[in-house]
Amino acid sequence: MTRAALLMVVSALAACGRGATTSAPPRTELLVASADSTFWVTSDERGVRMRGAPLVLARVDGSFYELYTADDDRSYYDATFVGLRLFRRALSTGDSVELWRDRTVERMATTYAEAHPDERPLREDEDGALHPRTVATTALDLLDTFGGFLAMDHRTDVDVVGGQHDHTTHRTIIDLRTADTVDVSRFLHAARSEGPLSRGSTAWWQGGSAVLESVGDAAGERARLALTDGRRGRWAIGAVTGTVRRVYWLPSGLAADTRRSLERAFDEAAFYSDQTRTAQRLAPRAAATRNIPVIRRAPVQRVRRTSLRRGRVS
Repeated sequence: MTRAALLMVVSALAACGRGATTSAPPRTELLVASADSTFWVTSDERGVRMRGAPLVLARVDGSFYELYTADDDRSYYDATFVGLRLFRRALSTGDSVELWRDRTVERMATTYAEAHPDERPLREDEDGALHPRTVATTALDLLDTFGGFLAMDHRTDVDVVGGQHDHTTHRTIIDLRTADTVDVSRFLHAARSEGPLSRGSTAWWQGGSAVLESVGDAAGERARLALTDGRRGRWAIGAVTGTVRRVYWLPSGLAADTRRSLERAFDEAAFYSDQTRTAQRLAPRAAATRNIPVIRRAPVQRVRRTSLRRGRVS
């Protein structure tokens, strides 16, 4: 379905009203992504069903990846240094690749260690000072993914008693294939070709003969979803928190291994919390692009898992 055809469907829907229909919905599957969750929608003769999980997914060249962060904690008793590292994890293999890390906090921690050779970093089970004299932290907000590119905002907050006070935010575009930082024009070009048709707080995404409709509330806190085939009517799906950022339509002949990897990712995400995530270890090989280190999944210990939406350590 072209964007012109989608516009005709949207116009027809407006003319026919917003009432639901009792006939069978179109047969289709799709993944609906919000800021920090993904919803798997299945539509067939049995009706429309939706399953959610605290996953941030991206599709690159037909393959799905989970995007996640991990704390890079280099704190001392009287100095808090907590940066972030951003990873992509291939759902098909479980292998992870680092896409980005905060270098500002890392450099500050190194400088502090050189200036205070008698101090040692805190162990994982140790607490620092309630009001440390030095605090440097990072927050991440993953904005959207289009065409294999990720747009994100990263904020660095630095407060030193009697010294530096910086609070800066930078927008960065990352190529999810190579982990390179690229010009924003490449992201915008992909967004124009893949983005939805929007009118006010309502957006439509096309997938073959089906169309997903998202209607957000005035505060942008919830969005109501519905499915239509453009001919017989409209089927309500449910509501999601926040706004819909991306929609990934799944092919009718979805490969069995892809389906299994998605099911496994949704099942594992049910055990995620704000405090834990399975750690990773370096594998003795390199990625195919740019010799990026690949990290093999290994449940050897637990590390703090941070929110991709805020990325700030509590």
